[in-house]
Amino acid sequence: MKYFKSLTLLATIYLFTAVLAFNTAQQLHPLIYPPYGEEQKLAPVVEDPHDTTNVIHIFIMILVATAIMLVMMRKGWGRAIKIFLFFSFFTGTLFTLSPILGNISFIITLLLILYHYRRPTNIIASTILLSFTLSGIAAYIGLSLGFIPALFLVVGLSVYDIIAVFITKHMVALAKGAVPGINMMFTIPCGERVMGLGAGDIVIPLSFCISTYQTYGIGTAITTCLGGLAGLILLFNIIQTKKDTVLPALPPIVAGLILGFITDLLLLQKPL
Repeated sequence: MKYFKSLTLLATIYLFTAVLAFNTAQQLHPLIYPPYGEEQKLAPVVEDPHDTTNVIHIFIMILVATAIMLVMMRKGWGRAIKIFLFFSFFTGTLFTLSPILGNISFIITLLLILYHYRRPTNIIASTILLSFTLSGIAAYIGLSLGFIPALFLVVGLSVYDIIAVFITKHMVALAKGAVPGINMMFTIPCGERVMGLGAGDIVIPLSFCISTYQTYGIGTAITTCLGGLAGLILLFNIIQTKKDTVLPALPPIVAGLILGFITDLLLLQKPL
């Protein structure tokens, strides 16, 4: 198969981040939803995870954050962007490493981020750090949403992704205006071309997988996650035939997630 190594790298990044997200979710769950009588140590993103109106609130938050990033890029506020992304890196990575490293996770997280800032051209280190960051964020968001709100969110953001890439094109502007020295996108070499996979293209699908895990268990969540991988592979193959074209990544990935989820329900005859 042409570009087999690139496809293997893409699948490895996705699955590695997914495994980290599932492990992080297992550790964060009792902190957000403690056993009866114990104190909650971490509040969810929204007050009621099963309230579908929360999707609107999260969607607005994403729009506002995107608008702020665009304004800062156009104003040339690179330092402000770096500070904002520093806290994103730190929070997500700390969520991921705390269950693994315990008390030293704070120091290790800080060292990893500082190394990334000092050696941004080290693609391997940057990719690993980004996986740590996104897995932690995905686990936290996924645990904060019930299955139906999470489903509405990924479908709504898929539609938004299409609009942002093909109509308003501001997502393309965000990708092109990335601040030098900060890696917020996975880059997959494909011959003479490079496939860019943004942070949201990983966080949003894996958040849905975590929400599925919380509601239906690990088996269904894994099948759903593999469906997302199938959608990602489909996207990779389409990109090879579309020269000099930017495509939204979420629609095929989310379609794969939903098909994976439905397949699991049909095969095991689980109730929705």
